[in-house]
Amino acid sequence: MPPVKADAVQVALMLSNLVANALRYVAPGGHVWLSAAGEGSGLALKVADDGPGIPAEERERIFEPLAQVRDGRPMGASGLGLAIGRSILRAHGGTLRLEETPTGATFVAFLPFTIEREASGDGLAR
Repeated sequence: MPPVKADAVQVALMLSNLVANALRYVAPGGHVWLSAAGEGSGLALKVADDGPGIPAEERERIFEPLAQVRDGRPMGASGLGLAIGRSILRAHGGTLRLEETPTGATFVAFLPFTIEREASGDGLAR
């Protein structure tokens, strides 16, 4: 897989926040999964859980500063983590999005490869 160029400390902070959020909302005995894979022109880092998910009307608002899901659960954090995470990824030319899933929540942090894959079809980075 081609390399990505990123500030390791900032990306680790963003991932740590995504994992902390997943652990905050998953039920006792629930699961949180981390994965990384090439996706098009970059690397997709996914944090998924089998918690209650995020209501459709909240899915974009949660990325705003100080926003938290309004679902009756106690507010457990400041509501800055997703906004900061999205800003970190944008500064790296990437994105942070919530992926549609039948249950739970899956956040995808995308970082572009620093080397373009050659169009030769062999899949190797040049």
